[in-house]
Amino acid sequence: MTYITTRQRRLQRRRQQRIDTLAHVGKVLAGILMFLVLTTMFSVVFIEWIAGCGEVFYYGDGTWRTGQCVFMDSLHPVREGVWK
Repeated sequence: MTYITTRQRRLQRRRQQRIDTLAHVGKVLAGILMFLVLTTMFSVVFIEWIAGCGEVFYYGDGTWRTGQCVFMDSLHPVREGVWK
């Protein structure tokens, strides 16, 4: 059996505490990053929904037009047509 001095035991404990603290900080930072990504994604979807992105609007003169998107204009261009 190997004898460990009090100083060695204290150094091992401090090293393990440092590793545990860094792991905890990493988990907290990952959680914050995930929260920011999801919040941004839901905000973009909500803004596009409020703006009427891609929804078809029918007019009394017999024409229709899709709603313009705020962020995804290149993916969903405005289209027009006649429905009567």
